[in-house]
Amino acid sequence: MSIMASIIKFKPFSGVYGHAPLCYILTIDNVRILLDCGWDEKFDMDFINELKKHVHQINAVLISYGDTAHCGALPYLVGKLGLKCPIYATVPVSKMGQLALYDALQGKLSNEDFDLFSFDDIDAVFDRVEQLKYNQTALLRGDNGLQITALPAGHMLGGSIWRITKMGDEEIVYAVDYNHKRERHLNGCTFDGVGRPALMITDAFNAIYNQPRRKNRDEQLVNYLVSTMRDGGDCLVVIDTAGRVLELAHLLDQLWQNSEAGLSTYNLVMLSSVASSVIEAAKSQIEWMADKIQRDFETGRVNPFHLKSVRCCHSMSELNRVRSPKVVLASGLDMECGFSRELFLDWSIDTRNMCIITGRSSDSSLGSKLIKMAELRDAKKPCNNTISLEIKQRVKLDGLELAAYFEKRKAEHEEAKKKRQEMKRRKERDEILDESDSDDEDAAAAARAVAEASARVAQEEREKLEREANINGKDKEDIAMDQVQQHTFPTFSTHRRQLKLPLSVKMAYGDYLTYFHGPDSENHPISAGPFTKYGGIRRKKIAFSVTVNKPVPWDEYGESIDPEDYTIVEELKGHINEHAGNSDESENENDNLFVFDDVPTKCITKRAKIEVACKLHFIDFEGRSDGESVRKLLERLQPRKLVVVHGNTASTKNLSDYCIQNKIVEDIHAPYVNASVDATVESRIIQVKLSEHLMKTLKFHKIRDIEVCWINAKLVRRDPFSRKDEPYHAVPELITPIENVNIEDEDTVEAMEVDEDGEVVRKPSKQNAEDERILVLETLPPAEQLPHRSLYIDDPKLSDIKTLLNSKGFQAEFHSGTLFVENVAAIQRTTAGTFSVEGRTSLELYRIRDLLKSQFAII
Repeated sequence: MSIMASIIKFKPFSGVYGHAPLCYILTIDNVRILLDCGWDEKFDMDFINELKKHVHQINAVLISYGDTAHCGALPYLVGKLGLKCPIYATVPVSKMGQLALYDALQGKLSNEDFDLFSFDDIDAVFDRVEQLKYNQTALLRGDNGLQITALPAGHMLGGSIWRITKMGDEEIVYAVDYNHKRERHLNGCTFDGVGRPALMITDAFNAIYNQPRRKNRDEQLVNYLVSTMRDGGDCLVVIDTAGRVLELAHLLDQLWQNSEAGLSTYNLVMLSSVASSVIEAAKSQIEWMADKIQRDFETGRVNPFHLKSVRCCHSMSELNRVRSPKVVLASGLDMECGFSRELFLDWSIDTRNMCIITGRSSDSSLGSKLIKMAELRDAKKPCNNTISLEIKQRVKLDGLELAAYFEKRKAEHEEAKKKRQEMKRRKERDEILDESDSDDEDAAAAARAVAEASARVAQEEREKLEREANINGKDKEDIAMDQVQQHTFPTFSTHRRQLKLPLSVKMAYGDYLTYFHGPDSENHPISAGPFTKYGGIRRKKIAFSVTVNKPVPWDEYGESIDPEDYTIVEELKGHINEHAGNSDESENENDNLFVFDDVPTKCITKRAKIEVACKLHFIDFEGRSDGESVRKLLERLQPRKLVVVHGNTASTKNLSDYCIQNKIVEDIHAPYVNASVDATVESRIIQVKLSEHLMKTLKFHKIRDIEVCWINAKLVRRDPFSRKDEPYHAVPELITPIENVNIEDEDTVEAMEVDEDGEVVRKPSKQNAEDERILVLETLPPAEQLPHRSLYIDDPKLSDIKTLLNSKGFQAEFHSGTLFVENVAAIQRTTAGTFSVEGRTSLELYRIRDLLKSQFAII
């Protein structure tokens, strides 16, 4: 089944009628694809709460660009909501998106407590990303037959236009924020291989916006920078973390290296928590950049992102060490948190400084407010230069709060130590209990064997000494004294020299071997030791223990491995003794040695009015196609259906009206938030479900590769979660004739919310009770089932019928389009596609008729 015969639905959760982050779900039959999943720097939970209901139904995620507006909410979906489906993105989008989210999270944590997601959640997201190259076709998991292809989109490194097809048939194109113009480090977008899409989803972001020429824009930027720094001021350039910053950094680095520009005496800084990582990542992705950059790299072997004039800073302390005047590329386009906001609060009070914003941000953000203020200033219109802001700061604890913090940390440390000791004791106890009875018997037998061996060796030594004494005519005491006198003892505290036995003896505790020499015991072997008063050796009692090794567990692969032996334990922070063992003694020694290396802080929030005294300007470095180029592209592609997203009310209406007036698109949708639209290309398709009772009564007839049957049923609406499946005598809740079923009422007027600027920000959908139910075919009672004429299904050819008759022994020949069979029957096919058999009534005629019927499925 092609996409033309598929049911397609589109539902936006954010990113319509405004500049909010993009998040949409595209449904093709039963496959749900999440198209981008952005989040603003305020991390508003409104649309996330609605998206939660669909997380476990999502089959795939497509990411277009590596910034927070397109992938910012993925860590929350993966880490907190359990999103398990594959995520598709190009290689640069995966790398740059990870760095962008690192910076966004770090900027949030620097000023406030934040627990919606962590750095581990970000890593979990991009570990799941399946990286693609441009024009590489990937098959979605499952048997849905859907294929996706990433096409170059410009705008950002690795940016993608997504083409979705089903088994190579007509296609769906998702193209937002693309740029058709070639830039310094990127090529323009391409729609190679895209014909007339069945459905196109595009944005109206720049539908009524006229961009300045690139040359004029660059000259304006340089003039602003030079004039500010010559006056002794600093310039803040607000940019994103890992996307458009590459274009701007490459431009400014070239200007700084140009001696005629006279900028080399000033400092150029790139400020973000991942600045160095962004530059290093760009150096390794030259093959994704513009053709000119690739040629320069191949010929001159010079990496264009070896930025000689750009200094990377990762904190405000590093930035403060850089001499002014300076130009700072600060991350955080929304200016709601991070370095851009912090630096603006510090520099906005000085009239010599300047703030240049390079891109429009989400609605109601600080960046959006400053753009409006800059436009009013440029137009010489009166404006309010005072902004009321909520300032969040992280300050150090002191006094009672600091003491309470240390008490809490110490209590946590004590509790953790107790848990470790308890786990250790429990592990030792389990190891003892795991020893089987057979192991105990083996241990006892081994102890007896060792004791017997030691006694036998001792007896042999005594007999040897006696034999030597008899030979030399000496008694036992003289032999012992001679051996003792031959041994030198420097001090009594030195280690004793024992007799070397051929076997290392270990006996159970409580069993003793006594070695001494004196008149009380004459037959004991001797060992070196302190003298007794009898000239012999002091009685010495030595305790031995028998240690029986625990059997090593084995399996078919060898010795079993304890995973804990290979667990990588995180190094302890602070100045805790690194060589302390795991014994209880070492823990007791370090009870009071708990050092807190982190400076305890707390977050405070206050409202303040900021007087914006610095100069403000908006210079477009967004890298998007303008409205005229978007309209020309639509005229060339002429999609059969169009969905317009990501634009304010005026832009969305302008693009929709243009397509209707010029008859570019047959059907246009501009949905509101949470309002699902039916984008099915074939409008007469209605999706229904067959009840289980009906399925049991059906009789299928096979025709080639398919099976068909006749259905006597009625159409009812039912709750999709209802498990009721009653036979025909049940009373349905709602019966609707098939010709009167209305999937969606397009004329329904719904309420919408309007903000203070007159922009539509939300249109809640009113879901009818019937829309929440599904259409189900149920069995008709026998009394209501009407008889029907037999249907002959298939389309055999006369040549095939001739071959069949010849194989059955009949002589068949064509004459004037009629098939004659042994002068018994004549078979004709009419223009309407029906077959007629004429002939004399005979047994052969009925056989020929039955053979002809066998070529059809009769229901």
